[in-house]
Amino acid sequence: MPPPTTGQRLNNRKILQILASLNHSVEQVDFRFTSKEILNGFGSKIRFLLHEVNLFFLSLRKVAMTDLVYLPIHQSLVGLLRYMPYLITILLLNKKYTIRLEGSTIVQTYGRCGFLGRGVLSFVFRKAIAVIHLSNFTRTSEPFARLSNNVVLPNTHSIEPVENTSLRKDRSRANILYLSQISVSKGIVDLLETCRLLDERGLDFKLSVAGSFSGEVYTTCRYYKNLLPEKIEFCGLLHGREKHELLVNSDVFVLPSRLMEGQPLSIIEAMATGNAVVSTRVGGVVDIIEDEVNGYLVEPSNVSQLAEAIETLITDKAALNRIKENNVSHSIKYGDELFNNNIKSLFESLLST
Repeated sequence: MPPPTTGQRLNNRKILQILASLNHSVEQVDFRFTSKEILNGFGSKIRFLLHEVNLFFLSLRKVAMTDLVYLPIHQSLVGLLRYMPYLITILLLNKKYTIRLEGSTIVQTYGRCGFLGRGVLSFVFRKAIAVIHLSNFTRTSEPFARLSNNVVLPNTHSIEPVENTSLRKDRSRANILYLSQISVSKGIVDLLETCRLLDERGLDFKLSVAGSFSGEVYTTCRYYKNLLPEKIEFCGLLHGREKHELLVNSDVFVLPSRLMEGQPLSIIEAMATGNAVVSTRVGGVVDIIEDEVNGYLVEPSNVSQLAEAIETLITDKAALNRIKENNVSHSIKYGDELFNNNIKSLFESLLST
């Protein structure tokens, strides 16, 4: 099996390892059943229902024997259904539980719920002994703004920060990197159109795109690849050393998301490897990127702003190198050691209450 690739899965694995290191007995319940499977036909809906019934009885036994339940919940409306059996069991047995929000989509989900749905979600969050956020964006949004049980624990990276970004300061061609799910919502089409504009302006660059395709975006990506064959490369889904080498050999990391982001791990990894970052003003991104200090922030779906920001970094080497160095220093506070210590302190406190 490949290693976890998303920030959510990586952090959940780390938290389980930390709890085990503290000599706590950890039981897991597997919730894997995708929203696509749930919605794909009548047979899948029946399988989902049977899955939920089985999950309820499985969780009933495990929750009865536990002191604290940790829930890294899915944040879409359909995804939240997967956690209902567990939440019902926890509330019926009056067990302590903590919720970890792995993004900021929950803010939109809450806003789309009706009066009853918002009431149920507010009750669930209020009853938790802690609601763990990646960023201040969700902490200060409804329904969390008035809660007293909020805890902010940022994402973490396991990358050793580069020691000398000057190794890449004199390169004539700028290496641009996109490292995320290849989808419309992550802004890949906006970035590809931006590359077309930059090419028309005569700028020397190469865009590397790493990740797996999602939705009907493949045809669009192939169009731009054929249009700019020397300047756009699709690398596939990378792990480990290959992913690290791509990060280290890049100059500008771009994540032009159109929708909400929690606190993208890819941005933090890009910072640690000495990349300047260009992203959009969505969700928790604004917590880690200060405009013109350690990157540039643009409005979602604004190709002209995106092109201007990237062009500035390509043409102004002094600004590019200053931001690279700022990011290496800035990334230290998102290192594993600090995260591990915060998790240990938090769970020891929760288990003692």
